[in-house]
Amino acid sequence: MTLAAAQMPTHAITRLTLTLEAARSLRDGAIDAAAALDDALRDAFKDLAPQNRSTWARATGRAMAAIFDEVLNPVIAAYPELEADQSAWVAIAQARAGKRAG
Repeated sequence: MTLAAAQMPTHAITRLTLTLEAARSLRDGAIDAAAALDDALRDAFKDLAPQNRSTWARATGRAMAAIFDEVLNPVIAAYPELEADQSAWVAIAQARAGKRAG
C-alpha cells in the first residue's frame, strides 16, 4: 500500500490500493483475529466474576467491531468475491490458528 493509501480513510480503500492477494490475507487475518478474541472471551468467562463478564464482553465486542469496520468490511467492499459463508469462516479460522500454532 502506498503512503497515500495508508492515509486514506478505511472506507476509501479500493482495488486500486489493494491487490486481491493482499485483500485475501487481510480478510483471513481479520477472521482469525475475531475468532481468537471470541475464543479468549469464552475461556476468560470461566475465571471472571459474573459482575465483570459484561464489561469484558463489551470490550471484546468493541475490538471485534473495529476489526470488521477497519479491515474486513473495506476488504469485502473492494473485493466482494472474498465474502465468505459460515463454513468458509470456520475453515479460515481453523487454518490460521493451526498456522500460528505450528
